[in-house]
Amino acid sequence: MNLRKIIREILNESFENEIMVFHGGNIESSKDYEEGFPIYVSPSRSQAREYAKGNEGRVNGYVLDKNKIASEEKAREVIKKLGINPISSEWTVDDSSLYELIDDRFEQHINKKDVDRLFNDLEKLGYEGVEFMDADIKTGNKYINNMVIFNPKKTLYRGNF
Repeated sequence: MNLRKIIREILNESFENEIMVFHGGNIESSKDYEEGFPIYVSPSRSQAREYAKGNEGRVNGYVLDKNKIASEEKAREVIKKLGINPISSEWTVDDSSLYELIDDRFEQHINKKDVDRLFNDLEKLGYEGVEFMDADIKTGNKYINNMVIFNPKKTLYRGNF
């Protein structure tokens, strides 16, 4: 086996489960993460750039283990298991996007206690975050996957790019 092939195999093993994500906001260093306050990240640097403009911040990049990011379907399973419903009786979990449920800026959001319960249950299952379909901030279409990281103080130590 030649050296190039050995290096390629080592690199593939090292990075196989990793994903690069970006946060656009006013976080300068890991000291800015607050315990118990999740942050939103995107695999799209351009999405993070748009959020950074709106937040008058900068774009930070991180490496995450993609096996520790729950799917939206997994999060919905946990929501149903816990019996969580939106605060407004005009909405149901099924007519709401996951990001609308966990973000209190939307009228169909769930309460903070239930968001904490959801994130805690997902953490107990070994997840550090959840991926969800979101609105593309540039186009307004709901065709981009973003993520929420439950405890960035613990999770986003891996690097800042």
